[in-house]
Order: sequence, then structure tokens, then C-alpha cells
Amino acid sequence: MGGICRGSGEQISFERLSNREEHGLDPNHFQLTHRQELLMNFAAKAGHTPKNITDEEFTALKNDFLEHGDHSGNPVDEKKAEEIMVVLTAMAAMMVANNYVNDILQVEV
Repeated sequence: MGGICRGSGEQISFERLSNREEHGLDPNHFQLTHRQELLMNFAAKAGHTPKNITDEEFTALKNDFLEHGDHSGNPVDEKKAEEIMVVLTAMAAMMVANNYVNDILQVEV
């Protein structure tokens, strides 16, 4: 059985991750949070039309971190919010680059 390892050394199987019921996910009644919507919009534009990410969209996502903290709810100041936006942008760029490599090498994913 394939798995991934977290920092604790605990193995988590892909089968377990895909078990929607265990995680309380119902695809028929799934709704993104406001932050998830902002992130999805940012990621979609970063991957397809990065020049179309408006200042307002960028600022709205950054402000969400300032207002609500990081993914664990820890407070975020202006410097940390800027760092988060740099990391999100870098991750989006790496995913685009990864897709180009897969396309060029015709890797099936």
C-alpha cells in the first residue's frame, strides 16, 4: 500500500486520504471557504493568465491572512503576510514549471 510520511514518521495511506467520509467531505454538498475561493482564484490565474491577477485580488488574499491568521489560526503581521504571498506565488510558478516538464517529456500523470 502506497503512503506518505509526515514529520512524525507516521505513514498515511493514499487510500485513507481519498476516503471522503472519514474527512467529512461530501462532493454533493461541498462548499469552499472564503479563503479557499481566494486561493483557487489566485492559483487558476497564476497557472493560466498570471498577468490577469489584479492588485485587488492579490491584496484580498493577503488581507485574509492578516485578518484571520495562517492555516493554524496563528496571527500574521504584514511581513509574514508578504512572505506567505511570496511562497504561494513561488509554489504556483513551480507547479506551472512541473506541468511544462511533464508535457515536454510526455509524462502520464
